[in-house]
Amino acid sequence: MMSLTEAEQIADDCIRQAVGWADLIKPSNKLKEIGVVDDTARGAVNDEIVTNPEIGVASVDHQLEADELSFTINSKFFELRDEIFNKADEIGANALRLTIVATRNETRIKVEAPAKRKVSRITEKTIKRKKKAAENLLRAKTDNEKESNKK
Repeated sequence: MMSLTEAEQIADDCIRQAVGWADLIKPSNKLKEIGVVDDTARGAVNDEIVTNPEIGVASVDHQLEADELSFTINSKFFELRDEIFNKADEIGANALRLTIVATRNETRIKVEAPAKRKVSRITEKTIKRKKKAAENLLRAKTDNEKESNKK
């Protein structure tokens, strides 16, 4: 889970990167007072927060959708920090769930995405990779059972 300190560092670093702000940032500063003066600057800050792997939410193994943050240039710095803290999800929090369903006649692998948002991040490649891993596990289990039955 992301800490409030990490969210503050992300907000600070991303504002500095996006708009070149070099002065002190106080929690009570409105974003327009620290260089986020228009929608272009607001979009640049948002992009840094969401996509920058070194200083954005990904730097602490979290993720956000591009349109998830609702801050404005009139938001205060602490409000942006809190929004990042409250809305960012851990990257592993949306992992696929694999269920191996074995019946007398068939064995199949059920791949489920969580009911939560961010399902769009799950790619076809990820699904295939997870299915392959589950199939390999199932094959190994079946082979072990066959070996046990021979003895």
